[in-house]
Amino acid sequence: MTSEAGPLQSDTETTSKPDLYAEIEKLRARVASLESQIGAFQTDGFDQSEVIVLRTIERDEAAQEILQLFRSGETLFYSDIAKRLQLDLQPVVEICQELIEAEEIEVDAWTTTTIQQRGIRKTRGRTLPA
Repeated sequence: MTSEAGPLQSDTETTSKPDLYAEIEKLRARVASLESQIGAFQTDGFDQSEVIVLRTIERDEAAQEILQLFRSGETLFYSDIAKRLQLDLQPVVEICQELIEAEEIEVDAWTTTTIQQRGIRKTRGRTLPA
């Protein structure tokens, strides 16, 4: 072996050739497994990136637009709101927290991670008065 072998040289001095070949085969199998997993992610749509152009609007206008989304009675995640309104997630969460404190919207008791307009409750596809 030449001195260009780098850090592996000291390992190879004490390892037999059959052991090295076995290790190479293990590494090839691992690489094949990782490539397969990457392929699965790509076919599930994880490789497709979506560009969302964020808008800059006044906080009051954003609050009104958020309330407008809830007028349909739909239960939404913060990320849904941010994506639909093309707003940064952090201000959306802050505004929603303010609207929750003002009792204009509320956290959905079914999931605790979604929010809905106060006074409207969705149950199994039907919207019922709260």
